[in-house]
Amino acid sequence: MKYNPQLQYHRRYLATEIIDNLMNEGFQRNTDLEGKYYQHSEAVFSKLVQDDVYVVVYTSCDLRGNAWETKNSGKDAIRVATLKIENDGKRLGLAKQTRTHRSGNVDDIISRLNERCKAAFKIAMYPTRCEQCNSVKFVSKKGNLVCADFCWTKRQTSYANPKTTRRTFNF
Repeated sequence: MKYNPQLQYHRRYLATEIIDNLMNEGFQRNTDLEGKYYQHSEAVFSKLVQDDVYVVVYTSCDLRGNAWETKNSGKDAIRVATLKIENDGKRLGLAKQTRTHRSGNVDDIISRLNERCKAAFKIAMYPTRCEQCNSVKFVSKKGNLVCADFCWTKRQTSYANPKTTRRTFNF
């Protein structure tokens, strides 16, 4: 079926297909990652891959009345990310996938979503690790891989400069 975002029936059908697909793949709804307006927030599904590394899907679906419905055309896309979520609730993005736009056939939208999820699982299964502390690395805003435990800030720094006898201090 070709998806038409102008029709409420199509928006509800796509939302049902997205949620059913995710639940069949073992994802669970994660209300901790949703916005503060529970029913009016986008539904977020996550799946634990290892330790505290999750694959998270921001579905662009929300409850309208008593039914799931995708957002109107041009409002949002389906996003897939790999996150490290610690026990204290701190979240670090390890990687994000290309947005899944809601256009074309419903089956094509679902297959693109599944491709993004598979790519996110590969990253979650084998994340880049820090050489010093073996923690996972995440992508910073500048696009660099950074240790999630910020181990470089915990190292003891030497005050003596090996090239000269002059002492340097870090302030």
